[in-house]
Amino acid sequence: MANKYEEKIFEPINNKTYEFREVSVNGRFLFQEFIDNLKDTPKDMKKIMQIYAYMNEFSPSTLLPKTKFRQIKGVKRDDVYEFKKDDIRIYVIKKYPSIFVILGAYKGTQDKNISRINKLFGGF
Repeated sequence: MANKYEEKIFEPINNKTYEFREVSVNGRFLFQEFIDNLKDTPKDMKKIMQIYAYMNEFSPSTLLPKTKFRQIKGVKRDDVYEFKKDDIRIYVIKKYPSIFVILGAYKGTQDKNISRINKLFGGF
């Protein structure tokens, strides 16, 4: 069965160059589920807020270092990236003029997340 996608404006971000959107798969907003289940809520939310600041600043003329933003290897598509702060990752698909927020995760589950992205977002 093919995955069904829906998208909505990603309200935490107000970027002047890109429109940030959150994507659901089969009715589930996986990034929001990650936020709802953070391990160490105060510390992790501080990291999330820092990543949101990176997202707000992001543009073709404002390049972020690989320690904050990089393309993901091992994914079946070449438009998957991650914004990151310490052990927190926010995975996105970059299709100008939009950036689609697809998944949030901890660094320790990165291989599993790449497999999940391949399985769930191959048809997006």
